[in-house]
Amino acid sequence: MPIKIQIDPISRLEGHLKLEVQIEGGYVTDARASGTLFRGFENILIGRAPRDSQHITQRICGVCPVSHSMAAVIALDAACGVTVTENARILRNLVMGANHVASHILHFYHLTLPDFVDMPDMAPWDPTMDGLKKITGTEADIWVAHYLEALKYRREAHEMAAIFGGKLPHP
Repeated sequence: MPIKIQIDPISRLEGHLKLEVQIEGGYVTDARASGTLFRGFENILIGRAPRDSQHITQRICGVCPVSHSMAAVIALDAACGVTVTENARILRNLVMGANHVASHILHFYHLTLPDFVDMPDMAPWDPTMDGLKKITGTEADIWVAHYLEALKYRREAHEMAAIFGGKLPHP
């Protein structure tokens, strides 16, 4: 008999997510994910100048503003029949890539890891979530060191995106 698991909401990300997984015989046989939070930014754009869309949409999220801005810019390029130069494409990709790295480091190390590792009993790690099996002891110490090292690399990725994009967040 299949087992169905539903997690709703998954709230450690912007926009919330619903996840449904079906397991049969120890294997995932079906999985569905859906965004469940409507923020209405599309409605804010109604009646606005199209050039405003890149600046408004990137404020949807402070973690991944470049993705939203880039989607708006690409839509404007398509609507206007614009083909960007090779240098512009490279510059866009550098900003996007740097933000991608910074965003993934933030999500894995700084938003999620504290739920699974017994972090130090001090700010910014407390309060912890009860009921989860946590990594403890020497292995936890290694993960805490990774957490702190990740701060450095996230800052460097953030700085790279700011250099190429003019500022970050919201370049």
